[in-house]
Amino acid sequence: MVFSSLILIVIIAGMVLLALYLIKLDRTITHKFEGKRWDIPAKVYSQPLELYQGASVDKDTMKTWLELLNYQSNKAYDRTGTYHRSGNTYFIHTRGFTYSANDVDKEQVIKMTIAGNKIESVQSTLPAKSGIIRLEPVSIGGIYPDSNEDRLVVSLDEVPQPLIDALIATEDRAFYEHKGVSIRGIARAVLNNFSGGSRQGGSTITQQLIKNFYLNSDRTLKRKANEALMAVLLELHYSKDEILQTYLNEIYLGQNGNRSINGFGLASQFYFDKPLNELRLDQQALLVGMQKARVSTTHVAIQTTQKRAVTSCWAICWPLAHSVKKTMKKR
Repeated sequence: MVFSSLILIVIIAGMVLLALYLIKLDRTITHKFEGKRWDIPAKVYSQPLELYQGASVDKDTMKTWLELLNYQSNKAYDRTGTYHRSGNTYFIHTRGFTYSANDVDKEQVIKMTIAGNKIESVQSTLPAKSGIIRLEPVSIGGIYPDSNEDRLVVSLDEVPQPLIDALIATEDRAFYEHKGVSIRGIARAVLNNFSGGSRQGGSTITQQLIKNFYLNSDRTLKRKANEALMAVLLELHYSKDEILQTYLNEIYLGQNGNRSINGFGLASQFYFDKPLNELRLDQQALLVGMQKARVSTTHVAIQTTQKRAVTSCWAICWPLAHSVKKTMKKR
């Protein structure tokens, strides 16, 4: 009887301690997730190029500015970051730019004619009360936090859907179904830790976010248990889209000197010098494929990146190819 009572006391005490520990983890999660998630670098930009009738802008100036902004020549100019020149006339599809909360230029198409070294006429698809249209400034540097992390935060609607689909297909196909953890993945990781084998995949996107955002990469059972508990707690508080958006901005995607490249928004600018929504499908696939391959020159790392890129490309391109095939059949 006494022994049974002691066991009951131990069980109750264990449950109380577990509850207190869960409360502590819960507070850790909400404090950071609802607060300031990252130290965002302060970016330094040039002045925008102001376009208006009579402005001193010649063809060489336009050529240099468009090259610095990495605008691509395209006769259709149907996407942001593209332009077409016909003689002295330019058609420019701008990206838009946020100067401040109350000063935002939306994307627009500009038609401009240059005569000599001055703008003869300028028109836009958006009204300009001042008569001045701004071509976005050029990034010339930044002031970075002590963590040496660099990132360009993007919202979920700024990320191409094929990239999202490929990421989920290659990392966590059940992302929108599970509650934060994959029992099969956890069992495989625990078995692997005990057997001393190499680390294998199996963590969900939520678990990967927890590891990168709150924990570390220690290969211990304690860290893995904390990761699983915190993943479940995170999904109790926040939607799948909130978690996915944070993951897209947190993930490590390479190194630029002593600064890490974090998030797909910055990776797109760093590797391709253009925003995410202007990437081709193969470029999107490469970013997804490299997101687990730390910068390395080893043969194994290169092969891993190549295989993941091919898998990502297949995940992106197969639905598109299937759609085209169906369309061709209808014709």
